[in-house]
Amino acid sequence: MNILYTITGLTLGGAETITVNLAERMLKLGHKVCILFLSGEQIVQVPDGIDVINLDMRKNPIGFVKAINRAKKIVKSQFILWMIKLN
Repeated sequence: MNILYTITGLTLGGAETITVNLAERMLKLGHKVCILFLSGEQIVQVPDGIDVINLDMRKNPIGFVKAINRAKKIVKSQFILWMIKLN
């Protein structure tokens, strides 16, 4: 199964840690896993085998639209069966 986790950012924090831990667990179970985050730098270390995508969303209407369109393309390009948002 392809699994996409979405989160606002991958800085240090509880939601970020839980997201990475869940993704790692699903990877160990044999699933293809991707973490998509909206903006900011990636501080949390993500294990090899997990795809990480930064939408680099800007805090303005145009940046929001661009990020949504990019996210739609990513979801359509992969057969995503399960999506979860933790924060």
